[in-house]
Amino acid sequence: MIAERYGKDEVNFDGIVQETRESFTAIADALGSKHFDEFAMKLVFDRLTNAMVQGAFGAGMYYSARVADCANHARALTNDHRDDDADGVAGFDSKLQALQDRAADAGLRAYALRATAEAACEAFAEITGNVWVPYSRSENRPISTEAAKLQRDAFAIKD
Repeated sequence: MIAERYGKDEVNFDGIVQETRESFTAIADALGSKHFDEFAMKLVFDRLTNAMVQGAFGAGMYYSARVADCANHARALTNDHRDDDADGVAGFDSKLQALQDRAADAGLRAYALRATAEAACEAFAEITGNVWVPYSRSENRPISTEAAKLQRDAFAIKD
C-alpha cells in the first residue's frame, strides 16, 4: 500500500525470503560438516540470524520514528499561531511531504528487512534443527562465590 500511494517500487517479500534462505543454505553448504561441527554451525548461524533480526528491528524503529515525525508535523500545521509556512518554497515539496516520502522509504526498507529476518529464522531452523531465539544473558549465575574464587585462583587472579 505504501509503495502504491507514494509511487515507489513494491517490495518483493517472497523473493527476498527465497533469496535469503538460499544464501543461508549456500553458506551452510560451503562451510560443510568437515570444518564445522553441529555446535560451531549453530553458533555461526545464530550470529547471522541475530544480525538479520537486529537489522529488521532497527529499521522498524526508524520507520516508527519517521511516522511520528509526520504526525507531529501535521499536528503543528493545524496550529494557527505557527511561525513557519505550511507550503514549501515555490517548486518544492512541503516539509510534510518530504517527511512523508522519507517515512515511506523507511517503511519499505523495514518491510524488506523483515523478509530477511523471517527467512533467516526459517533457515536457522532448517540448518540447525533448532528454533532461533535471541541471546539473553543470564543474570543468575549458578556458581557459588567459593567456586568462583577457586576458579580465579586457578588463573592466579587475586581479589
